[in-house]
Amino acid sequence: MAQSWINLNLLAKLTPSEYCFAYRPKKSIVDNANQHVKKKIIIKLDVKDFFPSITFNRVRGYFEYLGYNPGVSTVLALLCTDSPRVRVTIKGRAQIVAVGPRSLPQGACTSPALANLIASRLDSRLAGYAKTLAGDWSYTRYADDLTFSTNNEDSHIGHLIAAVGHIAKDEKFEIKGEKTRIMRSPRRQTVTGLVVGDDVRIPKATIKKMRALFHNIETKGQEPVTEELGKNALAVAQGYWAYLYMVNPAQAKKYLKKHSWLAR
Repeated sequence: MAQSWINLNLLAKLTPSEYCFAYRPKKSIVDNANQHVKKKIIIKLDVKDFFPSITFNRVRGYFEYLGYNPGVSTVLALLCTDSPRVRVTIKGRAQIVAVGPRSLPQGACTSPALANLIASRLDSRLAGYAKTLAGDWSYTRYADDLTFSTNNEDSHIGHLIAAVGHIAKDEKFEIKGEKTRIMRSPRRQTVTGLVVGDDVRIPKATIKKMRALFHNIETKGQEPVTEELGKNALAVAQGYWAYLYMVNPAQAKKYLKKHSWLAR
């Protein structure tokens, strides 16, 4: 209840950086991917432990930055953070014990907004650095996914990756080095799960799975397919269709016309 109030009355009135596309009204993975269409080089990096790295002290400091006094900031930060816990048995009694520092918890309604707002300076610094490079670089962030792209094949990619790591560390984040990816055209490039080339589209493998599911429902019936999947087949099919509609409304309408049962 308190978190919902904070989210609605405090955080929702604040605007994160223009480079952020996750957890924002009227923004989606499609908008994020569109920033990197028709690029010769795309670099993807991941922030390690994005929510857990935003600790109680950082959240309290952010509320103080907004102008709240230390006492109020402390209370707000306590309401918006939590410690990881495990169940242990002590002297035969089961207890829940905190095993780490307070940080933004997964699933809390305030965590996405706070993460975006606190990461705004990271975004500004990374975008600012990208603008100093030759090649007209683009930068976006979708939650913990950082994406850079350019049409300059002579760009110093190694320098960029190193600089991102240094800037992230300075902003109290860490880059997950093993997940860094460099994608060059004409090989397939993906951003937030979508293929980017001349346009943004869903991967062929996903479309193939969707078609197979539609076919199975129409040939076997909804109930048998539900038993096979272990979950509601119609809901899964409608989820696929909604995903397609978000990316390509025209194509989705054609599927709806062919498979009218999706509108149930």
